[in-house]
Parts: sequence; structure tokens; C-alpha cells
Amino acid sequence: MAHSELSLKDIPAINVIIGRNDTGKTGLLKLLYATVKSLEIYSLKSENSEVSFKKELAEKLSDTFMPRKNGLGDLVQKGSKERLDVNATIKANNGKYTQPVYYSFGERTEKTITTCIDHVDPIPPDSVNALFVPAKEVLTAFSDIRNIRDKFYGVGFDDTYLDLIRSLDIPATKGRVAAELSQVNRSLEALFEGKIEQTGQSDQPFTF
Repeated sequence: MAHSELSLKDIPAINVIIGRNDTGKTGLLKLLYATVKSLEIYSLKSENSEVSFKKELAEKLSDTFMPRKNGLGDLVQKGSKERLDVNATIKANNGKYTQPVYYSFGERTEKTITTCIDHVDPIPPDSVNALFVPAKEVLTAFSDIRNIRDKFYGVGFDDTYLDLIRSLDIPATKGRVAAELSQVNRSLEALFEGKIEQTGQSDQPFTF
């Protein structure tokens, strides 16, 4: 991608990345996201079946970046003749879980990553929920984005959108509403001078 070399250690809990357009800020965040999310997916799947981390990683990188022509090799910096090398340590569960992750591939790589760490310990349940919040607002086009990816296998929206939508898609409960959500509803009703009601329909659970 845009980075020749980047090394960060002892990263704090909150970080702000500043830079000009097209200098690799989003690319870096997507790379970190795809790495952590693939470990999360691998951990969930490994509870019930044999699964390959490098396979989950390759699929998540591909679905997150959606390279156009040459597959994953398009992520390698052009003209550098170097491989894309990632060496990260993922921590979770208040530091009780630590997992080094290493992988590497060249510009001719299409869908399969061959150089990758062999042994990966699954993340403890419910200790990580990696999400990438894109710059574009997703709630308005919630159903459309999901249909484009899930039903028509389109490429207009990458996995950062799809994963976020899937995490937000929680069935509404009828009747008892959490106090925090009730306060939000009341604020919205006052702001827009109307009333929010549940419809009982899965495709459009609320109406205003």
C-alpha cells in the first residue's frame, strides 16, 4: 500500500491518525481491522469445526479491500519489489490473552496466503468485537447494502460495511425497553415532534 515501513509499539487505548488524503490512513486501519476480525472469526468457527486461520485471513483481507485485478497482490506497494509483511501482537481479555500474528505475501498473490503463523490460540469468547465504522452513513441504506452483498454478491460495499450492519442487526424486543434506549427515543420524539412505534415487521421494525 502507501507505507514503505511502519512500526508502532505500546499503542494506547485511543489513537488519532492525521495525514493528507491518499497517504494510507484508511489502508492502515483496514489492515488492522481485517487482521483482528479474521482472528475473531477464526476463534468463533474453531469452537465447532476445524478451520484454517490463514484461510480466514485471506478471505477477510480480500473482502475488506476488494482488490480489483490481481487479488491480494494489489495491496503490495507498487514498484517496491518487496513483500507486504505484517507482524502484530493482538491483546484481549484485559491483557490475559496475547497472540502474535505474522503473515506475508507478494504482488503475485491472488487468494491464498502461504506465509502465515501456524499456531493461533482462539480469543476468549466475548472478549473482542472488532468493528470498523466507515465514513459513509450506513443506517439509511441498511437493507440495500446487505442485499447487494448477501443476495447479489456485489462489490460496491466492502466488509467494513457488511460486518457493521450484521452487528447492528439485532431483533427488537417487544415491550420492555432499556432505560437508556427509552431516553434516546424520547429525545428523538421531542426533537422531531412525533412518536416512534414498533411495527412488529422484521424488515421495518419501527415507524415514526
